[in-house]
This record gives sequence, structure tokens and C-alpha cells, in this order.
Amino acid sequence: MKLLVAIILLFSCSNKPETMGRDDEVLVFISSEDREILEPFIYDLFDEVYITPQEEKEFKVKFKKPGSFNEFLKHPNLLCISIKNPVDSTGDVLGKHLVQDQEKNEIIVFKDPYARNQSLAVVNHFDSISALESLKKNKKWIVDEFRDSWEDRILVELMVSDR
Repeated sequence: MKLLVAIILLFSCSNKPETMGRDDEVLVFISSEDREILEPFIYDLFDEVYITPQEEKEFKVKFKKPGSFNEFLKHPNLLCISIKNPVDSTGDVLGKHLVQDQEKNEIIVFKDPYARNQSLAVVNHFDSISALESLKKNKKWIVDEFRDSWEDRILVELMVSDR
């Protein structure tokens, strides 16, 4: 089944560029106000570790300012988090722009929004309490979405290198 998916991905007609950046890195776009509140929980979201001679995190978290989002449109793993209370002028605007009419969903994951085999997760909540509950409840799903895209990129690379 995965081979079939890889073949379809390889030969699909897409004018989107390939992702560029580290597969094991998640760029988190969040305002400094929201980051103060949620940073420990974001690290907990990506706490999976590989046991090798030296412990290594599956995903490394890198925080970015929401205003720099357009500079990273080809990065494989993007996470945008916005909580409406406290109000800020950066994260809230980016979060609202990305989900537009889909405000009923507090967490949305987009596949291939700007590049092939890319994941973009958008978390929009009214306050930090509901954001924390939602992140805990949806942790496995969010991480699995990033993991699945990473596996798809590996399959495509294997198919290309076999030619």
C-alpha cells in the first residue's frame, strides 16, 4: 500500500515545489504573548525520543515570529498557534488568515498547502486553557500528521534514488 502511495506521489501532476528544510524540525509560529503561556506544552507535544547511543528527539521545535511565516513556506513541518485571549496583533492575524472560514475547527491540519509532502497544523483557541486541553487531546493525531508527511518524503526519495 505504501508503495502505491509513493508511486502516486512520485508521478502526480503538481506544480507545487518540493519541501526544503529539515524533516525532523517543526517550525512553530506563535506570538511572544502566546509563547510565554504555551511553550512548555508545545515541547511536550513533540516529546517522542529515539533511543540510540545518545537520546535524540524525533522532532525538534524551533519557534518563529508569525511575521516571518512567508519566509518558510517550503519548510516541511509548520505549526501555527494562536490564542485570542490575550489579544496580540501578530499570531491572531496569522491564525485567522490561515483558517479564514473554518473557525469552527480549533485544530486544522493541511496537507501540501504550499509544497509537496508538507504538513501545516493551525491551532486557534479562545484562551490558553482550551488550547492546552485541545493540544493534549489531539497530541497523537497532530504528531502523526507530521510523521506521515515525513514518511511520504522518505518514500519519494527512495523511489527517486532507485531510478
